Amino acid sequence: VPWPHNDPPGATLYYDLTGDSKVIVDWLNGKARIMQTAYSGILCQLSGLLATLWGKDIAAPREGWNDWARHVLREDNKGADQLVNRAMDHEITEIPPIPPVVPATWIRGSFDGGVRKNGKGGAGWWTEVGFRTATGEEYWHDRIEGCLYMPTGWTVTQAELTACTKVMLLMA
Repeated sequence: VPWPHNDPPGATLYYDLTGDSKVIVDWLNGKARIMQTAYSGILCQLSGLLATLWGKDIAAPREGWNDWARHVLREDNKGADQLVNRAMDHEITEIPPIPPVVPATWIRGSFDGGVRKNGKGGAGWWTEVGFRTATGEEYWHDRIEGCLYMPTGWTVTQAELTACTKVMLLMA
């Protein structure tokens, strides 16, 4: 998705967080009630992180006035989906080290989680940072990605929320 070329004034870093779980996206944007209290703690922490970044003029949503997270269709979330499948297929966890800070104007990332019929699950996420060059061109740094194998006993919502948490911590 190309970045809008009318970055709103204010924040120094603009976020674009996507996921194919509408309920998780709606929770992050405060558009849906959290009916399962088991998820309210982590969602409060994630919302608090976004509020802190916004309140300190460190970060703003992608277009400055829209939601922090965007719902995308599964076919538009292939990168994160492939990472989930890698975790489940190979029963592996690959968590990247926190990269060095690079100058950035935008940061985007995507998350996905899943659980198979056998009860084994996984979480996948990726993120990358970008900036506009002196000539006005967009430049994006290499993608950072990770996946987490989740043995039996996890729900799809837990897998999605775990992936969302991982990508948001990388983006913070």
